[in-house]
Amino acid sequence: MIEGFGSRLTMLRAAKGMTIAQLAGQLHISSSVISRYESDERLPSFSGLIKLAHFFGVSTDYLLGMEPLPDSEPSAASIDVSRLTVAQIEAIQKIVKECEQLNDL
Repeated sequence: MIEGFGSRLTMLRAAKGMTIAQLAGQLHISSSVISRYESDERLPSFSGLIKLAHFFGVSTDYLLGMEPLPDSEPSAASIDVSRLTVAQIEAIQKIVKECEQLNDL
């Protein structure tokens, strides 16, 4: 498997504030397929890879770990989630949404 594909996909999904189910719905594929991508159990087809790259606005080389995200610099909105579980990432997303709602008060 290509090292880093799953963690990059997870990071991109989390940055959009999407659940696995929401991403699967947007791409018209099953949640289990996205889950297998994120856990590096499976890789997408070439057309699937291109679809993911277009959806997230990144290059296929970025998804495959061949290049860094252009103009990426660490920031408060950019965290390394490669060692977190999907459940942990979703918990972080929930906390961020709650904080955003509090800011709107």
